Amino acid sequence: MPSAPQLQTSAAERPQPQSPDELGLPEIFLANLTLKHAFFLDVFQLADLSDRLKLPPGLLSRVLDYLRREKYVEARGADTMRLAVSAAGFSQRQALSEAGKRRAGQLLEYDAYVGPAPVTLEDYWGQVQAQSIRNALVTPERLAQVFQGLVMAPEMLA
Repeated sequence: MPSAPQLQTSAAERPQPQSPDELGLPEIFLANLTLKHAFFLDVFQLADLSDRLKLPPGLLSRVLDYLRREKYVEARGADTMRLAVSAAGFSQRQALSEAGKRRAGQLLEYDAYVGPAPVTLEDYWGQVQAQSIRNALVTPERLAQVFQGLVMAPEMLA
């Protein structure tokens, strides 16, 4: 009996992007989106941004380095409520500088989107194609297997 079609690649199997190039988005776009998120967080940590942007900490760390060099983000020291300090700087608190707040405000006036980092149209289309049911094989045997254990009239299955 043929098995059910499987997706070519699940999100868990794909490697996470480690650079803006791998993500397919311009670095300045990521920096601007990060600034807008930070504007609403006041004091934040790398893990906060990673959770909101749905991006790996390594990639965001590079973006934050850029924002610090541009004087938009400043360090606030370790979180005294978290005793464990990780090598990734998860407990390192950061905040927008006055210049960062002004820039984030300008960005929000121009574009109010503050959500997860988008995917490229190419990546989106690839995932849609992988999820297609175009090649799914539906047979009476497969239907019987899928509905096994459910009480239903045989004509309903037909």
